[in-house]
Amino acid sequence: MEGFKRLFDIENLANEWKVDLSIHTKLVKEAREEFPNDKMMVELHIVRALRRDRRQNVH
Repeated sequence: MEGFKRLFDIENLANEWKVDLSIHTKLVKEAREEFPNDKMMVELHIVRALRRDRRQNVH
């Protein structure tokens, strides 16, 4: 996907929300497997999963 510009800084978001590195790595791997040809969907999937993880850890 030439010319793709990232919409989210996923690494900083994970750090800011204190997401465990093993969870972050797992989410990235799963998203890339699910959407191998769509980088935007990979990003969106990861951001949504990070938000879900963050909400679960806040309560």
